[in-house]
Amino acid sequence: MNILIYTKHWRKGGIEKLIAYLIEHSDNRYNFTILTEDVPDPKNQYELPINVRIYFRRYSPFTDKNKNNLRSAIKNIDPDVIVVMGSTREIYKISRASIGLPYPIVISEHNSNKEIAKNFYNDYDFYNAVRNAADLNHVIFSSFAEDYPNKDKVRVVTNPILPLDYRASVSEPGATKKKIIHIARYDLNQKQQDILVRSFSLIAQKHLDWELHLYGGDWFGGQQEIKNLVSKLDLSNQVFVHDAIENVGEVLSTGSIFAFPSAYEGFGLVVGEAMSVGLPVVAFADCEGVNQIVKNGYNGTLVSSSLRDCDMFSQALDNLMSDEEKRKEYSINALKTISDFSLEKFISGWEEIFDEAFSLKGKNKLLNLSDIEQHYMDVVVSGLLFDKIYSRTPKKIIFNKVRSIIHKLRLQKLARYIYRKFKK
Repeated sequence: MNILIYTKHWRKGGIEKLIAYLIEHSDNRYNFTILTEDVPDPKNQYELPINVRIYFRRYSPFTDKNKNNLRSAIKNIDPDVIVVMGSTREIYKISRASIGLPYPIVISEHNSNKEIAKNFYNDYDFYNAVRNAADLNHVIFSSFAEDYPNKDKVRVVTNPILPLDYRASVSEPGATKKKIIHIARYDLNQKQQDILVRSFSLIAQKHLDWELHLYGGDWFGGQQEIKNLVSKLDLSNQVFVHDAIENVGEVLSTGSIFAFPSAYEGFGLVVGEAMSVGLPVVAFADCEGVNQIVKNGYNGTLVSSSLRDCDMFSQALDNLMSDEEKRKEYSINALKTISDFSLEKFISGWEEIFDEAFSLKGKNKLLNLSDIEQHYMDVVVSGLLFDKIYSRTPKKIIFNKVRSIIHKLRLQKLARYIYRKFKK
């Protein structure tokens, strides 16, 4: 069975790691091809078997020409099943390019409904139309499918947590320095490393025997911002900013706490990896996905506060840093937690999805659309109405942020001038 997986990005990220798991551990009756729009970077990709084909193609902006190019690529690959993985508007491209083709489509969303909807500006007509164009829908947790219009098509397969051959010593007897570890790409909008550094700064002098170590790839240029913030807060002796690493388990095992202040996640694979070596976790309670793995007061601390609340996050860190017995207790429970997220369940769940989708080949949703359905695809699933209605939305968002900052600086005259300019 030939499986085509489309993903917008192809770097060392969570979705890419899941794809690597599928390719490495699925039954050999499945053959995989990857189609991505990312720029190839051999140094920032997971190694795959030599027989796995990866196509790097750009289809943005999604004009009629690029739609036809994508359609030609799909026909040339000639898959039995297409799986679209992602959490952005890019997930609608395959459906638009596959009208009239005999390939069943599985849309695999990797975030909570709330967060994905933000990418569609909460336009549920567009959002649900994209979902409905698929033959099957996959989500990581059942709670992520609460707003799906057609739950009969939804399949739930949670991500795996692979046990690592390392164990953290969270008490670290005799250690001169104890470590808080954070691993994630430098993305201040989602991963919020700035919140972590600011939170640590509030308690750094109280815990001079502790260090904060951050690791990650610099996808969006945020690493330098974090370095500048560390310097500004005079934390260079306690906070260390590193590049991405290969030896994740080894690095995690040197820590006593794993801090993960993300604003949102689909799952947070690295949180599971941290727990697999016995690290207690500190995260925000409103970070959906992570709050499905971390249980407050059992294997970590979930901070019930605003997702940018440095004071409360700092307090949670302080409490765990000051309580060795609690760290030991959470560590033991973290190791127990990972059994609920086995690789075997992940692989068997996805193989069931592949087989079910394959049974729909030639009977798939997009093969024989009526004229009305075709028009619906052209107008709604294409994003045509969405783009027309929300064409000014990014401008409005920028305007609101700028005006808010100006008001905080008490520059009302300038604020009124900006308002008149943007209102035109």
